[in-house]
Amino acid sequence: MKNLLFCVLCPILEDNYTHSIIVESYNNSLHSVKKYSGELKEGFEQANPIDFVNSSNNTALGYATQEFNLGGITQQITSNSLEYAYDLINNGTIESLVTTGIDENISNTNYAEGAGALILTNKPNDSKFELKDVYTTCEFLKNGTIYSEINEEFEHFLSKNNIDSYKEIKLFHNSSYSALSKTISIKNQDFLYSISFLSKDYSNRFGQTRGASLYQGIIYAIRNYTNNRKNIVENINADGTITFVFIERVKK
Repeated sequence: MKNLLFCVLCPILEDNYTHSIIVESYNNSLHSVKKYSGELKEGFEQANPIDFVNSSNNTALGYATQEFNLGGITQQITSNSLEYAYDLINNGTIESLVTTGIDENISNTNYAEGAGALILTNKPNDSKFELKDVYTTCEFLKNGTIYSEINEEFEHFLSKNNIDSYKEIKLFHNSSYSALSKTISIKNQDFLYSISFLSKDYSNRFGQTRGASLYQGIIYAIRNYTNNRKNIVENINADGTITFVFIERVKK
């Protein structure tokens, strides 16, 4: 997990310094846990104390705070990191922070590896995009069926952000189970990558958990569709909930 975290932090913090960081990881340090448990199976005397330390959930975050001199808010959570970071900025708790999502891959599990990071700030900057709103539903995708209430929640999300028509937005979604794909014109959609769901436990079969996929979807939208003014990223999460993110291109 440390390597993934450093890979996304090095380029993003090179020119954009901030004191605070929020890390989201659903699976945490799977590689380190597997390594240490393997050592214990060989005998207690074979276990490396450093590997025990690295198996802790927030050890990688500790390394990052030292390496990048992060002395503000430094937290690791398992979900809703973007909403949390957005609220911290909006309510004036801090002026800027880096927020990340990370998923480790390990053999014989259902998860792919990935990472993504964003700098959120309310300070003057030259960014082309502004994060306008984030919302995660309370409804679940169950046995491949999306409850109709989710469409109602999305309608409320659009109304709250003064979006009157589906024609105004570009939708980015990460699953064939998209709650909105049948509602919005195909011209106004972009399929990010496939995530398949097991019918019994709502977990991803060949996809990433929310941690990485949500951030990567936002980064993809920003990098590839800079001319779209209003963009919605719809991310179906590992727990079956759905996150909507509204990103608006800033008028210069």
